[in-house]
Amino acid sequence: MNRYVFYNPNPLQKYHKDGTPMRWKYCDCTIRAISKVEKSDWVSVYRMLTEYGLNHYMMPNDPELLMKIFPEMGYLRHTYKNTERITLKKFAETHKQGSFVVNMPGHVVAVVNGKYYDTFDSGDFYITSYWKQYWDNEGMNPAHIKPSMYAGS
Repeated sequence: MNRYVFYNPNPLQKYHKDGTPMRWKYCDCTIRAISKVEKSDWVSVYRMLTEYGLNHYMMPNDPELLMKIFPEMGYLRHTYKNTERITLKKFAETHKQGSFVVNMPGHVVAVVNGKYYDTFDSGDFYITSYWKQYWDNEGMNPAHIKPSMYAGS
């Protein structure tokens, strides 16, 4: 089963006459991944990350910024040891429920209910960590949780 789904909410995405997407050249994978898991549009996510980055004097796609913002959004970080090698494709196969933002060297991808969403098939890339989205019993994001509660992984 192919778990890759083309996904690019960036308003600049262009398509060939036959409907296939043109090659993507922008470094906005973090924005695309968050857009997918948060069910939000690209501009809103970019604006949120930019404002948060400005308040913390960081770039919107800086990994350290994500370490600050994701816990406030209700995500927990999970890491893999250097001896564990798992591809994005295998991760998606074994994580058939839930929403995840998956980190790979130099790239970030959304995995939602066992499918990974990207502008190209990155399924053979090895992942280093992931952020899992958690919800309370009423289906609400637990925004009241403080980042200090997530020390370690």
